[in-house]
Amino acid sequence: MDLTASACRRFTRAIGTYNDHALAQREICQHLARLWSEVEPEPPAGRKILEVGCGGGGLTRWLLARERGGEWVLNDLCESWRPALERLMVGRRATYLFGDAETLPLGEDYGLVATASAVQWLRDQSAFVTKLAHALRPGGLLLLSTFGPDNLKEVRALTGEGLAYAELSSWRRWVERDFVIERLEERFIPLAFADPLEVLRHMRYTGVTGTSSSVWTPGRLNGFLRAYRARFGVADGRVVLTYHPLFVIARRKETIV
Repeated sequence: MDLTASACRRFTRAIGTYNDHALAQREICQHLARLWSEVEPEPPAGRKILEVGCGGGGLTRWLLARERGGEWVLNDLCESWRPALERLMVGRRATYLFGDAETLPLGEDYGLVATASAVQWLRDQSAFVTKLAHALRPGGLLLLSTFGPDNLKEVRALTGEGLAYAELSSWRRWVERDFVIERLEERFIPLAFADPLEVLRHMRYTGVTGTSSSVWTPGRLNGFLRAYRARFGVADGRVVLTYHPLFVIARRKETIV
């Protein structure tokens, strides 16, 4: 299955609902921005900035709040986000680069490259870290969040389907080749829902599903709902869905491979 094409279809369908339901994604962007402010209390003015997988601008808003960038390049797989991004970037010098970031030329000489909750869809994440290193100038900063193996673990346990998420240790190894790591950490974000059907709605409204080719027959759906409540219910009668974000902030080395 082409995961990037599948992701684009899911996120395009979720454009009208994403912002209201992307609770974990908002928390992830906020935490990545917090870590960035610790590493770089005073961002330098006028540098060139690339954001990969910007979507409707969840992380972009945090970047704009602190960054006095001279030139912005915003990439996303889905061009459907263009109107939202253009509204967000009024008054800024911005270029939009729509398509698969793994295969597109991303440019070079960036002072900052940022990406949140996007690279888990890529086919070769290790090679993509190297690609980002070559896009950055020496000393340039990488801000990255993705997801670890326990992401959406409840749904994976019941369906056997989901993305293959890399461990934090793998990200350390990939990043250390060309970067000096400033921050590397993982968190867990449990979201509570009234019932398992609300979990499925949440995933559809945010586009975070995209690897399943099976059909939800009435029997399969009812079995999923019963099993979810039995295994992942909490004391107040609600059920839990877990997000497992990983965070990387690193500076490009002077010399890279």
